[in-house]
Amino acid sequence: MKVTSFFIFILFCVCVVTSSRAYNIKDTQLNNRDLWQKKIANKMLIIQENSDKSTYSISFDRENGYRIEIELVYVLLEQFGEYISKLAILIERDSDGHLKKAIASASQHCEHLQYLFVSGGKNVLNEVKKPFYNVTSVGFQISEFETHSQSLNEMFPNIQRLELMSLKIKDDIFNVNLPNLDHLEVANIDEKSVGKLIEKNFQLKFLYMGFIRVNLVKLASKHLPILETLILPYNTEIDCEHEIHFKNVKHFEINQVTGGLINIKFEQLEELKCNSDYFPNWISTVEKNPNLKKLAVETREGVEDEYILSLIEVSRYLIEANFDCGPHTQVETIVKFLKESKQIQKLQLNYCRGILSELKSKIPDIWNLRVTDLDVIFIEKK
Repeated sequence: MKVTSFFIFILFCVCVVTSSRAYNIKDTQLNNRDLWQKKIANKMLIIQENSDKSTYSISFDRENGYRIEIELVYVLLEQFGEYISKLAILIERDSDGHLKKAIASASQHCEHLQYLFVSGGKNVLNEVKKPFYNVTSVGFQISEFETHSQSLNEMFPNIQRLELMSLKIKDDIFNVNLPNLDHLEVANIDEKSVGKLIEKNFQLKFLYMGFIRVNLVKLASKHLPILETLILPYNTEIDCEHEIHFKNVKHFEINQVTGGLINIKFEQLEELKCNSDYFPNWISTVEKNPNLKKLAVETREGVEDEYILSLIEVSRYLIEANFDCGPHTQVETIVKFLKESKQIQKLQLNYCRGILSELKSKIPDIWNLRVTDLDVIFIEKK
């Protein structure tokens, strides 16, 4: 899955459960072992507290949901835990302890679990009875951590991917080295906790940080020598003017920046995705990285023609490009870019339906052109 897709996937499935027809599960139905084994195998099992805060539902990937008594959830985990590989538990307020009981049951019975996502609760990991040896991907959202009885690497000894969103952290549970961790996603959590994770996990290759200050980017440049992907999807506050240097980052994405220009240098950058309205120095970043192979630029007004043409000279190894167009975009600019960019293989143009007819008549024969319903033009070399 792509970046943050687990969070998006979970939200999608929640909408399915709450908006689609839901079927009631009775205890006798769980006796049909073959049926439930097929439903569970290789799918995401989502256990969810309904909006009335008193009933519960389960769903499997994008299938319709099932209303279920909470006690039957424990039966389901106990009897079919060995077939569950992906599990999400979404209980925002755990006043009755159901979230904790579900986690305890999962740790005892879901021995082949690979992915665990938890939304809600407080100190829920204190209920882990046995380590999740096979879990490689873990996510927490809207949870509180004040005390813990075990370290994170004891509970998840083989974790490779960690996702943390909107957490309240008062202890040092994330101040730990997770030796197999190479993928970290954080958004809207305490910066000290993020900083500790970065400092302790020098082996990270993928880092996604939302709603942060630039000091964490600087910290990453210092402590993550083999980082390959850096994504700053939400507002990044700039409070320093010093140059930030990354030696091995090949993929960089940045959206909104406030407080100034981010002075960032790469040695091996190959892919850049940015919003030029908030990252105005994107073209200088391109100029400083002549080996760039993939470029995507979003903007409200469309990328200026002069910048598109300048890429012919400053980014000679560009293979794929993706631009937002504006009312000013000229067909001649696009055609010239395609003709003179020696390495270009794919070009995506967004919001360009106004020039579609003329572009079709002037585009060289070596290119295929197709259009989607969303006013996106795909141009690819034959």
